[in-house]
Amino acid sequence: MMNLSELIDVLRYKNNLSINLHDATGVLSVPPLMLPQNKKMHSKPFCYAAKTTGRGYFLCTHCKGLCCEKAQNTKSYFFGTCPYGLFELVYPIVSDGKVLCILFIGNMTENMKKTKKKAKNACRAAGVSYVDLKKFLKEIEPAERVRILSLARLIESFILLQASALPPIQKSPDTLHWAILNMKEYADAHFKQQITLKSLSKLFFLNEKYAGRLFLKEVGISFHQYVNEKRLNCAARLLKTSDKTVLSIALDSGFNSISYFNRAFNEYYHQTPGEYRKNAPTA
Repeated sequence: MMNLSELIDVLRYKNNLSINLHDATGVLSVPPLMLPQNKKMHSKPFCYAAKTTGRGYFLCTHCKGLCCEKAQNTKSYFFGTCPYGLFELVYPIVSDGKVLCILFIGNMTENMKKTKKKAKNACRAAGVSYVDLKKFLKEIEPAERVRILSLARLIESFILLQASALPPIQKSPDTLHWAILNMKEYADAHFKQQITLKSLSKLFFLNEKYAGRLFLKEVGISFHQYVNEKRLNCAARLLKTSDKTVLSIALDSGFNSISYFNRAFNEYYHQTPGEYRKNAPTA
């Protein structure tokens, strides 16, 4: 039997549509509705290019947070454009008055001229290279509202049918709370960006303080420490395998302060970055 991930692959076959779902209850963590991380976030080349700076990343994630909040509150679908001018459908999938997850179908435009203008303005405000971004405009699909709604209703029917056959979602002792699992996966994918507990807790409909306590309880370390360890491990790999300067490596790993990076690295590895590089075994 086809699962949700395979269905999305079929619907994206031979087109450049972005189809991803945002979990709101843990339903996307249970087979056959389980999805890999790249199908739970905006992962098209255009989107990656738009998030190459801290301000660009904030624009995208803040927009998604507002969309999720609106979908959760209204429980109705809506069309709109992102800060970079891409057209998108936001479609909450609701069962018994509860939003199970939120479907996003995008990477489209209704007017390429307006999209280019908005993208250029957003790049200027976010410090993103428009030259790099516009290379991906040729991959943007023309928006067809009727067709897109048909795709959304097909996905909705599949999810509701599968969800109706699932037992009540219960957390076992050896699994993470669905929101913490999603926050952890999000951090794994975006630790190089300036992600925060505040922004992620909002995305997954949790109070920030509660999310922090729950993350610490379930993962064993704080969210801040988890992200820092991902960044430090990345920096250590780059120190071993590249000739980049320590400053470049710090920035590439998600740190925005060289003094903080040096202090954190020394505390974690008990060596300075320079000492670590010098002592790293050669291939």
